[in-house]
Amino acid sequence: MKIVDGVLRNVEPKDIVAGTLTLPKGVRYIDEESFSQIKNISSSKLKKVIISDGVEEIGAKAFKDIKSLKVCVIPPSCKTIGIEAFSETKIKKIDISNVTSIKNMAFDKCKSLKVVKLGEELSAIGDCAFSNCVKLSKINFPDSLKFIGSYAFDNCASLRIVSFPKNLETIEYGAFANSAIREVVLGEKVEIIKENTFSCCNHLTLVDMPGVKKIESLAFGYSPKIKIINVPKAEKIEKANFEYLKNVSKFILKADCETNCKILCKYMKKEGGIFYLSNNPIENGHNAREYKELNIEIANLLWNTKYLKECRQKHVGEMYGFIKNQVFKEKEDFLAFVKDKNINFFKNLKLPMDKYSFVNRLNFYKLYYNLGGFMKPVEEVRTTKKGHKITKEVDYAQMVGEFLKERIAAKELQLNIKQDMFSGMGLNGFNPEFTRFFLDKNNFRELIDAEKNNPGFIARCYNEFYDVQRTNTSNRGEQRQLKPTIKKFKEYFADVLFRGVTKENIAIAKRISGYFARQATFDRAIKIDDERRANNTPNNILSAHLKEYDVFEEIEKLKNEIEKSSADTLGILTELSNKKFTYDWLEKNDPSNFILGKLCSCCAHIEGVGFGIMRASIIHPDVQNLVIRDKNQWIIAKSTLYVNRKEGYGVFNNIEINRNVKNSDKKDIYNKIMEAVKAFAEAYNKENPENPLKKLTVGMNFNDLESIIKHNNKRSQRIEMALHYGGFDYQSNGYIGDSHYEQYVLWEKD
Repeated sequence: MKIVDGVLRNVEPKDIVAGTLTLPKGVRYIDEESFSQIKNISSSKLKKVIISDGVEEIGAKAFKDIKSLKVCVIPPSCKTIGIEAFSETKIKKIDISNVTSIKNMAFDKCKSLKVVKLGEELSAIGDCAFSNCVKLSKINFPDSLKFIGSYAFDNCASLRIVSFPKNLETIEYGAFANSAIREVVLGEKVEIIKENTFSCCNHLTLVDMPGVKKIESLAFGYSPKIKIINVPKAEKIEKANFEYLKNVSKFILKADCETNCKILCKYMKKEGGIFYLSNNPIENGHNAREYKELNIEIANLLWNTKYLKECRQKHVGEMYGFIKNQVFKEKEDFLAFVKDKNINFFKNLKLPMDKYSFVNRLNFYKLYYNLGGFMKPVEEVRTTKKGHKITKEVDYAQMVGEFLKERIAAKELQLNIKQDMFSGMGLNGFNPEFTRFFLDKNNFRELIDAEKNNPGFIARCYNEFYDVQRTNTSNRGEQRQLKPTIKKFKEYFADVLFRGVTKENIAIAKRISGYFARQATFDRAIKIDDERRANNTPNNILSAHLKEYDVFEEIEKLKNEIEKSSADTLGILTELSNKKFTYDWLEKNDPSNFILGKLCSCCAHIEGVGFGIMRASIIHPDVQNLVIRDKNQWIIAKSTLYVNRKEGYGVFNNIEINRNVKNSDKKDIYNKIMEAVKAFAEAYNKENPENPLKKLTVGMNFNDLESIIKHNNKRSQRIEMALHYGGFDYQSNGYIGDSHYEQYVLWEKD
């Protein structure tokens, strides 16, 4: 054991006696690397640590990854628990009643931790301090606590009881996401509930926040069982919250919060909810008694039928909640559908049920609804080849169910993906012409192929079906209406459809028009591009554009001439053309930055949850996108890099790959990324010799190359801090990045 000036520098296996280590007096600080020699020595089996009185701080990562550690005695002198100090240990209970500050990730992934004792001197709990403590069931905060960091108790799956102090001032985003918390009762000093703070809390029923003035986006997202909410001072509640508050029976709002009340009524009018405005019921055309009776009747209809009880916890119940206001106008219609044989399609459908697939499922329900899958049989007049008109009953619901069942069985339609192909489809209802067009097997296969190269294509075909069909006529004098074809849609969508297109922004208009049809989306892209110009943001982190030379186009141009003149030269170029992928550090003025998520099956695009990281890659001078292109120059993979110039490191958020890329190609993509990373690091250090890069890491959350990277690269012992991309998102989607919990090293300076 080595102690220098009161700092514990080193602990050796011989210092451990019968699984216990007792620190001598005179130690004031436990250094970060002091236990490095015993972390990977199983024979040491350190189970218990007794820290002597006089120790004031436990340093960062002091006991991290000591898998055998179950008990640690903390003395009254200790005031600070450092970053990741006990992360990934097997400690079952901890008494830190004299500690004043718990740093980031101090007890992260302590999956055996059940009991935590906090004292009256504690003022702050850092980011992810107790995240992933899956057995922690109860926490009593002292009155001295003023700050709870982001994701501090994220994924504490057993955390049911939380006692919030009256002096608490700040709860950061995601602090109690994915917990089992039952009730939230806050003091009056908390004024803002930030993004995702109580999202995915499946057992939360009561929310009492008398001082809160603002509730940000998805603060209660995916928390479906909330029954009572008291926010009498609330001035603004982001709209995204309301969709998940459908079971609320009592909602108390500020008297002049008129907009919120109207939105709430829209979402909750038929859900059994009773709204209060300064303790007076909102009548909405009914007196209080009539309104309550109406709510009870509809609530019983929707949630108490014996058929729905069997599956309401699964996606079927969720599907009803999505479309019932559009479809089930009468009680008889609802009961008839529940009994219908088509319900078996949804019962047997293998849709993923995790929180990240929620939007995908809703998009699938939307497609099913638009195709007529919930309709009763209708009578249609058909004209025979001989000109006779006959009336025939058509059951579109059965046709749609059978068709989609076949496509899913044949794996032509896959639903277990992060980015859904129907995400841009409007909820415009049944169009028999579009349904017949979609249910044609040849059309369907062409639609899927078109979607691969042009994400959003199917949604646009539905959204603009009538507009396209209006121009789809023959060239003969009678202008006969033609059947819709995939070719016609492709030709129509090739046009730039936005207002305000100039020679300066036409490249942006052309690039995004195939993916987004809304004028507001184009206007938003121009706003971001104007920011880039106004800030004089360089196009590259480096002094020049770093890109692998593309020989493919030149080969095609010269092929015929080479065949005539030199077979040897053709052989050389043919060998080059067999190279599958090239890399490109995409410049900030490239319009492709706006749609990378669409190209790479992720959320980083101008209408996605990853809006913040998209915007940062365009306007921040130290953020840039690395993309991988295939032989056709299509972008098929991306990763966003942030460089901390001052501290000399860089963090790639993660790596996202288009879902249609074959698994067999992923190793080649990995090799190309490693080539691009090395080229960037060498070029950067050549330009910045006085403050070079020391390390480049990549986040593992939603990383499509996770298994390959973990096999070939080492895990980073330190989590390098990236940008908080949520700060670049004025849409409040809540996305902060995917590199905060686990990183691997892609490049390191010798």
